[in-house]
Amino acid sequence: MPGRDEDAPARKPQPLVRRSHRPKVLRFRDDAVATTLGDGRYEAGFRGDALTGLYFLTPFTVLGGRIVEGLCVEGRFAWTQKKLDAELDRGTTVALSKRFGFNCRRHPGPDPGPG
Repeated sequence: MPGRDEDAPARKPQPLVRRSHRPKVLRFRDDAVATTLGDGRYEAGFRGDALTGLYFLTPFTVLGGRIVEGLCVEGRFAWTQKKLDAELDRGTTVALSKRFGFNCRRHPGPDPGPG
């Protein structure tokens, strides 16, 4: 898109959940998600509010600021599975906050497309 600052998304974390999107399930790869949650095992279940909350479909383990196994989550994600995988391949980082919100820090460079 002409005039777009393509480096702007790389500078500031962007939320992956948008209340206007329909719910979908995303599967995050092993060790693909950083987190500020404390070390330990977290049970599956819903966390958050009705519009932007997330349903963690599987339990997960945090060790040293990383979710060590794959993570399966249902929420109102802005991205599709295809877009998530492409972004991770390009070096985009994903983080889960202590308040159970997902954010990404996009790779520098052109956007690989919608999704």
